[in-house]
Amino acid sequence: MGLGYTNDDGLVEYTYYERKNFRLNSSVNLFGDKLTIGENLTVANFQEVKGNSMEDALLQNPLIPLYAEDGTWGGPVGAGLQDKWNPLAILYINRNNTQKTWRTFGNVYADLKIIGDLKFSTKFNFDNNRFRFDEQTEAFNQNGSILGNLVYLSDGEEVARYAGNRNNTDTYIFTNLLTYNREFGAHSLNTFVGHEVYWKNQDNSFYRIQAPYGTAVNFENVEAYDILADNSNLDAYGIGPDSRRESMFAKAAYDYQDKYYLSASIRRDGSSRFGRNNRYAVFPTASIGWTLSNENFLKNNDKVNNLKLRASWGANGNADILEYAQYSIYQQAVENSNYDMTGGGSGEIDLGVSPNQVGNPDLKWEQSYQTNLGLDASLFDSKINLVIDLYEKKTSDLLLQIIQPSVLGEAGKTLFFNAGDMTNKGIDVVLGYKFSPRNQFTYGADLTFSAYENEVTKLNNSENFILNGVSYTGVGHPIGSYFGYVADGIFRTPEEVAVHAAQSGKALGNIRYRDLDGDGVINQDDRTIIGNPHPDFMYGISLYAGYKNWDFNVFFDGRQGNDMYNAQREMLDFPYFGFNHGKNTLDAWAVDNANSLIPALSTSDVNDQKRASTYFIEDGSFFRLKSVNIGYNFSSKADSFLKKMGLDAGKVYIQAENLMTITSFSGFDYEVPGLSRTGIGIAGMGVYPHTKTYSFGLNLQF
Repeated sequence: MGLGYTNDDGLVEYTYYERKNFRLNSSVNLFGDKLTIGENLTVANFQEVKGNSMEDALLQNPLIPLYAEDGTWGGPVGAGLQDKWNPLAILYINRNNTQKTWRTFGNVYADLKIIGDLKFSTKFNFDNNRFRFDEQTEAFNQNGSILGNLVYLSDGEEVARYAGNRNNTDTYIFTNLLTYNREFGAHSLNTFVGHEVYWKNQDNSFYRIQAPYGTAVNFENVEAYDILADNSNLDAYGIGPDSRRESMFAKAAYDYQDKYYLSASIRRDGSSRFGRNNRYAVFPTASIGWTLSNENFLKNNDKVNNLKLRASWGANGNADILEYAQYSIYQQAVENSNYDMTGGGSGEIDLGVSPNQVGNPDLKWEQSYQTNLGLDASLFDSKINLVIDLYEKKTSDLLLQIIQPSVLGEAGKTLFFNAGDMTNKGIDVVLGYKFSPRNQFTYGADLTFSAYENEVTKLNNSENFILNGVSYTGVGHPIGSYFGYVADGIFRTPEEVAVHAAQSGKALGNIRYRDLDGDGVINQDDRTIIGNPHPDFMYGISLYAGYKNWDFNVFFDGRQGNDMYNAQREMLDFPYFGFNHGKNTLDAWAVDNANSLIPALSTSDVNDQKRASTYFIEDGSFFRLKSVNIGYNFSSKADSFLKKMGLDAGKVYIQAENLMTITSFSGFDYEVPGLSRTGIGIAGMGVYPHTKTYSFGLNLQF
């Protein structure tokens, strides 16, 4: 049994995150230990107020105060000043809009000893998630004046806007397993067959209401809400994508004298995300191993405690697409699917539909086939431990998402398709050292190292590449490469401007783009691969020590050699007129600052300097002190007081995270989440940076 509580104030004003959880585990043996029944249960409650006004805060004109002299919110009042929302006001008026989640998850299980070495186990996993978000959207004038009590005005009446978001998600996994394990002499056999079904049901709904200020809106019973009586406007819709998956699998593993190992497995998976003709796929695996340290020529070697060679080959599948990706989905929306058929603008509006998603009924499983060669070694009384893995992973029928062209009448809508093939080759190394001298003192270190190469080997389209903004996926290149122009410095003299290729907007202080094809014109034909988001290698360093009941851990991690696309500089280095400027522009090019690397300031972008180019490519390498942990362990065996309290054991600890980072990347965060499978390492304006976190914890075992 366990209790947990977390309360974090957000980095952004008026935001917070609170979590409370209860955990219970128990089991009971019946019929002389032939039957074991148990459960693992966790109940958690989450409450949070979110807010991310990073872009507004960065771009708000610094001449505009947070508050006006009369105490109202500050806002742009002069001609030419952009209407960027007051970021603090946005956070303030949403301070009570709390997102609430109740989550109950866990499993119940039963293990039955049928006869001899034959056993049956069944497990039912459940995850019930209830999300509620009732929002009142208040308002203020951008010129600084307050509208009533932070409300909107509609025909002279104070109104407020309310939104209710409901998301109920239930996930269930039912697994049945029959195992047979037998040892006879020098032989050992482990086998199992199993069946598993997975289903997820979602019930999502969203309601948006505009009503007189102070109206008590009951979103739990919105159908009974008297819209006409309250003179309100209602916009309501709901969607609930469901998912099903079925798996059948079997495995057999054979071991002779703890020296020679052989195993094979096969599984058949089916997913409702694919069409009926492609719903199922089969994935086999096989592996062999040889423990040399158990051979006579090494068995008595006091320096080699364990030495094992491994080799394996296996297939697995990926179905990471939208639940209804096989279907085309249409929607009704006033702004793009309704039309006055009379053409006069005064007739009756006819309802229509417009595409919201383009379906692909021919989608099938993405399949990967991986070959591994491995080495496990323990040396010098197991003080030194080494694990090395070399692998090659070949992926076919790669599942990617593309944006449909306007000529198809589906502009901006996405389509999943089996794009092609890809190969990954790499190495993973884990090296550990542990020493335990006398006086109950231990210390050690673990080092991890990973490196890989990625290459797209085939694409199922005529262009042999897929371009989505700056992200480029093409044959012979890593997936998600960056594509654009080569920024070749800044025009510093009139002579440079005169002799350069024809480039719209070329002028002193502007970026000079390289004419790669040599035709004397800067155009789309001069674009090329300008960056690789995949690192040369990644690493981790773990240092630990222990003395009696105390333990101490420090973890460092890092990444080296990857490029990042800093899209934040598109707005900060080239601001619109009236917006704030990034600090880089303090060193912008000028006649008396001709050696600057920052382009000249301008109220317009005639040179199209926000185009994708190497100007925005930066080194994403970093070295970080990820975490520090100090803990004290106690046990009822050594403390009679704990025993009287009914405690078996416990631990109290203090932990700190993200204490230090060394990086040359100028953006907010060097670990941005991928925008998509191909949109890797692109840092936009909405990135929420990593924060330093300090926590205190207490674990109790009863």
